[in-house]
Amino acid sequence: ANSSAAKTGDVVLTANTAGQPKPVFCAGYDIGGFDEPGHGSTFFEEIPDALAALRPVSLCALNGSVYGGATDVVLAFGDSLTYGTGAKVEESYPVVLEGLIGRPVVRAGVPGEKTAGGLARLPGVLDEYKPRLVIVCLGGNDMLRKGAPAEIEANLREILQTIKSRGMDAVLVGVPQTTVELNAIDMLINEKKFIGSIGGSCSPDRDFPKYLDWYARGKLDLDAMVTERFTLDQINDATHALETGKISGRAILVF
Repeated sequence: ANSSAAKTGDVVLTANTAGQPKPVFCAGYDIGGFDEPGHGSTFFEEIPDALAALRPVSLCALNGSVYGGATDVVLAFGDSLTYGTGAKVEESYPVVLEGLIGRPVVRAGVPGEKTAGGLARLPGVLDEYKPRLVIVCLGGNDMLRKGAPAEIEANLREILQTIKSRGMDAVLVGVPQTTVELNAIDMLINEKKFIGSIGGSCSPDRDFPKYLDWYARGKLDLDAMVTERFTLDQINDATHALETGKISGRAILVF
């Protein structure tokens, strides 16, 4: 059932437990993942129904408020995003998630893996860990290597069905396409420019005085952007808060 409290594009699925409807899953999804001109319903449009059929469970529900035991295993299954390439092991999302939900989370990510490789690897991983919930995050490497959308869809469907056949729950994480199409005529006629940037391409000497001037004139609400403040002698506490995800926005040091 769609919830008016959810953001546009979100879907909230509910299930009856002891006669009382309880929300068990909220998934934000991008229906443009496999869209192509002239095609009808896309795979991402069908994900909510597929998840409903798989009796989805939310990660927050695993804290026992709905159901689930303390020893229930969550399997994070995917590619480099799951493995945590470029981050410390303790910073990878499966390890962070384990600390948040108080349940064992297996980090079963293989960097560079495509959906076909994940499909072949899945049965052995399910046999080894016997998870209650499987979080699947695959497809990005297929798209980077120009994989056929139909093949990606078929592999993901079979992965979900494999999990379902074992009586396990599944959450499929949507992976957006990375391709960006530009209209050359529009850019030419309207004199538009396409410019890449890293970190906003900020130049402190040039930009900081401008931001401070905007702030002084009430055109930039910096105060609303700051969610936490720490004194200089609290810098270790601030670093720990950042590492553990306790800061939901931006923090500053006041000295």
